[in-house]
Amino acid sequence: LRAAGVTSLLFTGVNTEVVVDSSLRDGLFRGYVVTLVEDGCSSCYPAGHTTTVDTVRRNFGAVTTSADIIEYWRSLEAR
Repeated sequence: LRAAGVTSLLFTGVNTEVVVDSSLRDGLFRGYVVTLVEDGCSSCYPAGHTTTVDTVRRNFGAVTTSADIIEYWRSLEAR
């Protein structure tokens, strides 16, 4: 990723509180800017999902929605 000039990562997936959280932290510890796509993640345990989203928002990176990402990308196309 670094060789390709990637500096930031978007995270989605299942088991927010385990798989997504672990991957996000790994990216953070490797120096990437990390963003959790809240509605792009899910869990069998809604409380685990919510807790992870709150933890990321307060401590690690940005939390956004897929709609916000799409809106941003469309704004880039309009330039």
